[in-house]
Amino acid sequence: MAACRCRPPSRRSVPIVIVVDASVLVVALADDNQDGDTARARLWGESLQHRD
Repeated sequence: MAACRCRPPSRRSVPIVIVVDASVLVVALADDNQDGDTARARLWGESLQHRD
C-alpha cells in the first residue's frame, strides 16, 4: 500500500462561503415547518450578500 502524498491542511484561516439560491431564502422566510426552522438556523448570524 502506497503512502499518502497528500499535503496536510493549511493552518491559514480561509473564509467559508455559502451560496444559496433564492428558493432557500424563501423557505427560511416563509416556511413555519421544520424545513424553515432548519434554513433559518443555518443562516442565523451569517452576512448575506447579493449581486447587483
